[in-house]
Amino acid sequence: MSLREFREATRERGFVRHALLWAVVALALTVVNDWSPVGFVLCYAAMLGVELLFVASVVLGVPGWIRQAVVGICVIAMGAAALLLDAGSAGLGATVASVVLVLLGLVSLASAFRDSPVAAT
Repeated sequence: MSLREFREATRERGFVRHALLWAVVALALTVVNDWSPVGFVLCYAAMLGVELLFVASVVLGVPGWIRQAVVGICVIAMGAAALLLDAGSAGLGATVASVVLVLLGLVSLASAFRDSPVAAT
């Protein structure tokens, strides 16, 4: 993977647009959870890291169903971690958002399995 291929892939995948959307999500999480600016920076850095890994996996030719399965697993893990870490202390909105994350991750994982060669056999 060359730097040129990586730059072209980031442009094709709309990395700047996704980075702005992740900034909005990180800001919303910061406000809802009453985090400090450091919490925002850490959350946003993690989101950008995941986005960069996704672009790298596209450049390296990882099949789409594997990328979708990994995204599903990550979303399930984020939702489950939010449920476990904020259990009892979070408001109803944060709890509902965590449950929705887990459900979206399960849908993504099921869709990836449906598209996999394993399901075709």
